[in-house]
Amino acid sequence: MSAGDIKTYNIVYPGLELEINVIDIGNGQVRFEIKCVTGSADVNAIYHNDGVPDGTSTNLGGPLNMNGSGVDWDGAIKLSDPGLGKAGWDKPTALTAGESYVFDTALDWAKLDDLGIRATSTSTAEGSIKGVDGSAEVTLAPKLSVADAACVIEGNASVFTISLEKAYDYDVYVTYSTHGGTATDGDDYSGIVKSVVKIPAGSTSVDVQVATIDDTAVESEEHFSLTIDSVRLDIPGADIESATAYTIDGTAEGCIQDNDTSNGGGGDHPEFWGLSKGFWGNSNGLQDWDLNKNASFETTFGVDRNWDTEAPFNSGPTVPDLTLLDALKIQGGGQNQLASQAVAALLNASDEDMHYKYTKDQVISMVKDAFDGGSGWTVNGLAAEFEYWNAHAGPNDEGHTYAESINKLEMHVV
Repeated sequence: MSAGDIKTYNIVYPGLELEINVIDIGNGQVRFEIKCVTGSADVNAIYHNDGVPDGTSTNLGGPLNMNGSGVDWDGAIKLSDPGLGKAGWDKPTALTAGESYVFDTALDWAKLDDLGIRATSTSTAEGSIKGVDGSAEVTLAPKLSVADAACVIEGNASVFTISLEKAYDYDVYVTYSTHGGTATDGDDYSGIVKSVVKIPAGSTSVDVQVATIDDTAVESEEHFSLTIDSVRLDIPGADIESATAYTIDGTAEGCIQDNDTSNGGGGDHPEFWGLSKGFWGNSNGLQDWDLNKNASFETTFGVDRNWDTEAPFNSGPTVPDLTLLDALKIQGGGQNQLASQAVAALLNASDEDMHYKYTKDQVISMVKDAFDGGSGWTVNGLAAEFEYWNAHAGPNDEGHTYAESINKLEMHVV
């Protein structure tokens, strides 16, 4: 049990219906929200017990007694004296349809079982009631989680989804903030401090965005986090907030990928290794592929293009697909150049001896984004990026064996 849990009781008579929400607000306190649904009544007292008969019963006596209810009451709370008096229906506990009376008191929510209502000046035929409900409907507090955002190319928004385990019939307000990691607030992303978003009644999730900054520095993939700070339940008459009680998984990670071409002046970055498309296509490199040479390029990268295999010499007939080996060796610029460098990049990213700048999944995502006309990379820009990293951190590797090339890369890093 946690703060925000609710027990709902209903007292129903001909001509009168009362709904009572008892909300756990933490620290041994509960909030009673007594709402008049139909009719009218002056609610004078609340009776309660833990459902375990012990042979004794609390009774306020006089006109506020609960004699004849057949229940052993553990406690009673007087709200007002009977009679509307000079205030009439402006009396705080005198309720007409749609009105509520709310108060807080010390009570163990978990032990609350039977609930009794003593009311006078009611719209029932008898003019007063001794209502009892021993079957509360329990609504547990919302449980929230926030999911990691997909990696984005810098300059695009990072999108986090905040989710409820189920829909509720009231709005839920979530306060959240961002925190730096390898990514820096103000340089790599626009930080957020205690922003509030609403999950509307009936909904189970909401997306929040964090802007990332498109800079000119050549960088590795960078990370930051988003955390749920607190949650407020917009229950009529209540204002319940907790920093911890509602969260299943309250922290998520965002990741930012660079889009700056390294041959534009980004520095040497010896921590990254790569071998060129020329190496992977010669007799030495062909022996050390970790990929199926005959695999479909389009299936591997999730793209759909027509390929001019006669470029750059002729404008010949196009083919609907290429093998990875065909793509590596294809000539020409534009999409052909990107296809060729993309295969080399994927080979580098897939090779456990490499310290390549991008992971296998990142290479595939970047290529698909460029071919699909996404916002991260152009075809020519990504081809230039891969060309740089595919021959990075070592001498010309095309005339060496794989082992010789790896050894030279390791010597360069050292």
